[in-house]
Amino acid sequence: MAKKEVLPRANQIVLATNFLYRDYAPLVGERQIDDTDGIRGDLALIAIANATSLGVRVVAADGGSAPSFLSALERFKDGGLTVVTSDIAGRGPQRRRAFEVAAELPDVKVIGYFQAEKDLSRFLAKITRPFWGERVDLVIPSREPVLFKQHFPDYMRESELQVNATYDWMMKRAELMGEDQSFDWFFGPVFFRNDPEIVALFLKKYEMYSPVKSRVGAKPNPEMHSDGHYFPIIQALFDKKKVEGVEIPFVYPPTQRANEMSSAKIATFRERRRKDAAAYRLEALHFLEYLKGNPKSKIKVA
Repeated sequence: MAKKEVLPRANQIVLATNFLYRDYAPLVGERQIDDTDGIRGDLALIAIANATSLGVRVVAADGGSAPSFLSALERFKDGGLTVVTSDIAGRGPQRRRAFEVAAELPDVKVIGYFQAEKDLSRFLAKITRPFWGERVDLVIPSREPVLFKQHFPDYMRESELQVNATYDWMMKRAELMGEDQSFDWFFGPVFFRNDPEIVALFLKKYEMYSPVKSRVGAKPNPEMHSDGHYFPIIQALFDKKKVEGVEIPFVYPPTQRANEMSSAKIATFRERRRKDAAAYRLEALHFLEYLKGNPKSKIKVA
């Protein structure tokens, strides 16, 4: 019988996520390659199963998934899954709801935000290790470059490398990062101490108080993009908090890659990536100016 994997301090770690799988249907036979919600929902169920099997609690904010997906989650609730709902559209409100609940659970020292399809369970010991040995406030996991190149869709990798480089450049220009520092911003996961001062950064809500023009038609909106995700990281750097990167050998799920490279989906995903990248860049630019007190910034606290 295989020995069950043990994660040190599992009871002190909570994973928080948000999702919306409106068109999820239970797996019957084989998934069709263009069944985006089905493929992503299946991956989320695997990630939650693996995390809770280690003794890690998971708080998931649902934005209106199909009843069949919510029913599939029921079997994890006795093992440490908490599902909350958010009636407000946008990733920002969903993340805040998950963080609020996660922060109030007993014995929690570290909260980790992740996209539900990305199973990080095998890497949690490495990701969280800096929190136990020293005074680290945030940890940003990063992908091994070779695996990133081998397993991710080319257009995704190209877009994320470009935005990563832009974010690094903006932070260094503002003297928030050292010249030898670099973060894999758009991998997505971020872990932080369950300290009221740090958690408060992830609960802030911002808005653009006037439209920002984009050459590619992007629509910057912190509640859809940066609230509870990238803005807290930027503010933590601005506030001189200790932020570290930890590299992990993450491999993109083959089914998700096939879906996002399929002839029926690739054009849509490419366009979404292009517009999202522009929106994130504009939001970060205006947020940095907001932090510096520049009245030309179009960001304000909502």
